[in-house]
Amino acid sequence: MADGPSSSSPGQPRKRKIKRRIPESGEGRLRFQQGDPHALDVQLDEARNLNAQLLTTAAQLPELLAALEEFQQVPTRLAEEDEALAAFLREHYSDRKHVDHIRATLLIFRRKRALARLQAAESALRLAQELLAPDPLIPHLIELLQEGPGQVARAEIDREQLTGSPRLLDEQITQVKDRLREIQAALGQGNGWIDIQYVRRERVRPIVVQYVIALNQQRDDGIPVPIELEREIEPELAAVIQARKEIPKHLESQVYETVSYGPYPFFRWREGKGPIYAVSLADTSVEMPERFKMGGFFAIRRRKRST
Repeated sequence: MADGPSSSSPGQPRKRKIKRRIPESGEGRLRFQQGDPHALDVQLDEARNLNAQLLTTAAQLPELLAALEEFQQVPTRLAEEDEALAAFLREHYSDRKHVDHIRATLLIFRRKRALARLQAAESALRLAQELLAPDPLIPHLIELLQEGPGQVARAEIDREQLTGSPRLLDEQITQVKDRLREIQAALGQGNGWIDIQYVRRERVRPIVVQYVIALNQQRDDGIPVPIELEREIEPELAAVIQARKEIPKHLESQVYETVSYGPYPFFRWREGKGPIYAVSLADTSVEMPERFKMGGFFAIRRRKRST
């Protein structure tokens, strides 16, 4: 019977039959005797091909296992790497305000990543150990063969172990998935990111700050306000400040300005599903937002905002 497209219901795409690897048995199959040609003879070739593949693949394992020998020194290597990183961080971030906090935080993350890799490697090796374990059926079969043909013929064998079964397959797949989940969870730890921020702050213009300070000095010590400083202040604004009144809205632009400070680098991270934490990476020379506190007899009095 020729392979071809199968019939389908109206509106459904036509499905094509998958080509058979094993031909259908023809006439005479009920009279088959050992040694006669048969459609299932392709299984003999398939068994030989798979045996060759099995031997080729297995022959590669000793080389891979031998390569793992160098990892016997992992504890010593990890200690040396950790010490080198700690020394580097101490020098690299020596001019930072939070040098100790930065060094401790980055060491924590490096150690978390190293621990994650070890846990992933451990899970992978345990998975390999489980996958490479001997077939538990084979030792029993060898014992039966050693006892003679009679014992083999009368032996009771768990046929699921010979033929395979969906149940056993599901159990194996579940074990593999569990190991892979462990590896994925381990590798997902120990990650953070660097965030750059700018801060916008409103402040009193420096020239106005100087003028207020000069007015207070004049009142307290009799030192006159410098003429050049008075020229920088609009007369209307100067009258408002000297009268100790609130700054009217139309004069606010002469008094206040918005300044952008930064950049401020932060290292941020999240632990599990918890809050986001941060440590500043800013150095000791970073410019911080100014906060001018108005004191003395004369001061800038902002008009109260309506709510």
